[in-house]
Amino acid sequence: LDVPDLRHRLPVATVPVSASQCHFAVGSMDRAVIAFAAAHSIALESYGTLHGPVASDHPTVARVASKHNISSQGVMLKYVSQAGIALVSASDKEQYDIEDAALFGLTLDAQDVADLDALQSGARTCSDCYAEPCRQCMAALQTICCNPGPGAECSACAADHPMAWNACGVHETGG
Repeated sequence: LDVPDLRHRLPVATVPVSASQCHFAVGSMDRAVIAFAAAHSIALESYGTLHGPVASDHPTVARVASKHNISSQGVMLKYVSQAGIALVSASDKEQYDIEDAALFGLTLDAQDVADLDALQSGARTCSDCYAEPCRQCMAALQTICCNPGPGAECSACAADHPMAWNACGVHETGG
């Protein structure tokens, strides 16, 4: 979710918004979402952290990896986690698990972070409107009251029509 999505959802949510899973990666760090989430006690969780707009073989990522004697993938994971974002990751290889666990003992320095920040290509962090629950809600809203577009437009429609929001069947009604 981006900041407009979150702003629209907080007032209509019948269950407090306590977490948001988004796509954060090197080159795709939405600092506004990070700040908004921190201000509203919303925990952030990143999926697809290794699949962003910056490839693991990018020279800057490789240089930081070499400096810390870790893989480029380790740098990419640490960059996101060091921003206070939990990671969703999976592995079927013990070596990857060992390397991922070692990231807890690593801190990227200010220059590393600045160099990786310089690779930023855009702010959008997730494709929320492609998730099944959000597609269901958008369809319910379209049949009941409006024809929202993705993201903030859909959330704005839901905020204006709480009965339609609850009617989509994927959100708690609080009653």
